[in-house]
Amino acid sequence: MKGAGETRGLSGIMTVELAYLMPILLLVFQLVIYSTFYYHDKAVLLASASETAVVAASYERRNGAGGQVDLESFFREQTAGKLILFSRAEMDVSQTNERVEIIVSAEKGWIRLEVMQRAVILKPEVTLRRTRVIKELLPGEEEAE
Repeated sequence: MKGAGETRGLSGIMTVELAYLMPILLLVFQLVIYSTFYYHDKAVLLASASETAVVAASYERRNGAGGQVDLESFFREQTAGKLILFSRAEMDVSQTNERVEIIVSAEKGWIRLEVMQRAVILKPEVTLRRTRVIKELLPGEEEAE
């Protein structure tokens, strides 16, 4: 017969160890999930800001209608339903004669994300005209056609 001090089965040491280990494992899992959401939203915001900058630059180049294009609604269409962690993003547009710059910022709690994209307003027709005028002014330069 077994005495009163003897125990059957396993001791409770595994339960105590897992009670310390599980919160750490859950925290690591949560950090992995949140960082994945963060980088996903960052990629979406970068792509949307880049497309918005290119659209603004092409409209400005084509007909000088930079102010007539609603870039805010275009940006909202690009990000609609795609953001996971950040629910709202703010966009700021600055434009010069040479380039368009889009700055997007979003935050949720203490997490903040800011991305910037630039697009150059290309004007190849101006360069071609200048090249043609320079070739006409230089003696001995003949155009090969």
